[in-house]
Amino acid sequence: MAYRKPAVPAPGAGERARLEALARSGGRRGARARIVLLAASGRSNTAIAAELGLSKHTVGTWRERYLRCGLAGLADAPRPGAPRAGAGRAALDLRVAPAVAGGPHWRRPAGQPVPLAGARR
Repeated sequence: MAYRKPAVPAPGAGERARLEALARSGGRRGARARIVLLAASGRSNTAIAAELGLSKHTVGTWRERYLRCGLAGLADAPRPGAPRAGAGRAALDLRVAPAVAGGPHWRRPAGQPVPLAGARR
């Protein structure tokens, strides 16, 4: 199977400035922006992967997504499957409060049952 040379992204001046700002910000999107900037300078996926400590596959994935979708392609895609359990519900808000004589030292949102010690569900 012949090696297919990856396409070189060519961001415009305004998009390059946004990529450089993203690259400075750090995080996952920053790493993705650094991949695109290095690819735009003509570097190979292998050289980019070695410099950033990533796999060649990861570098190729983000290069292709940028070419296909532009800056929007560097954002996380929605995960497949059902939403995580508890997503959208307010987490239990347990706060330490000053002790009140004869009262509990914690509070729960209204309507939340108090679990019984040792009860299995």
